[in-house]
Amino acid sequence: IENERRVLDSLSSIGLRSAKTPQVLGQSESGVYSLLFVSSLSARSVRAPRRFTVAHQQFLDELEYRTKPSGLATVTLRESIQPVATCLNRNQDLVGVSRYSIVERVCDFLYAFPELDIPSGLGHGAFKPRHARLLNGELLVSGWGGAGYRRSLATDLVRFELALPSLAMTDEKRAQRLA
Repeated sequence: IENERRVLDSLSSIGLRSAKTPQVLGQSESGVYSLLFVSSLSARSVRAPRRFTVAHQQFLDELEYRTKPSGLATVTLRESIQPVATCLNRNQDLVGVSRYSIVERVCDFLYAFPELDIPSGLGHGAFKPRHARLLNGELLVSGWGGAGYRRSLATDLVRFELALPSLAMTDEKRAQRLA
C-alpha cells in the first residue's frame, strides 16, 4: 500500500498526458490494517480492451520518457530482460509452444548483448488489460501496487500481451507482436 501511495503521488506530480491515473484521497492506519483511499477513474464499468492499442503504447512511451532515471542510472539489457523471461517461463503453458519458441529465440538473441544500457523508468508491474482500460479514447490505468523504478517498458508490454484473451489473436500473431 505504501508503494502504491508513493507511486500515485509521483504520477500526480508528473501530470501524464497519455493516461488518467487514480489520485490518492487519504490513507488510514490501524494496528493490523493499512487502507489507501483513491479516486475512481470511471463512474461506470468499462470493459477491458481486447488488444494492445496506440493509446497503450503512447502511455508506456510517455511513462518511460517522463520517469527515466537521470545521469548514469541506466539499466542493462540483462536486468531488463530477466523479468520478461521469468514471466514467460511462469506462463509457458498459457503461451503455447509456437509463441514460446519465437519469444525464447528473441530472448536468446538479446542475451548476446547483456551489458547494453537501455532506457528505463517507472514500470507498472501489473500492466494487464484489466488495469489499462479505454473510455471514450482516454486510457484509465489502475493497479499500481507492483510498480517500480528502473524497469523497461518491455516487461509491461509482455505482461499485457500475455493477459489478452486468447481469442483476440492467434498464437503466431501474438508471438510476432511480442518479438
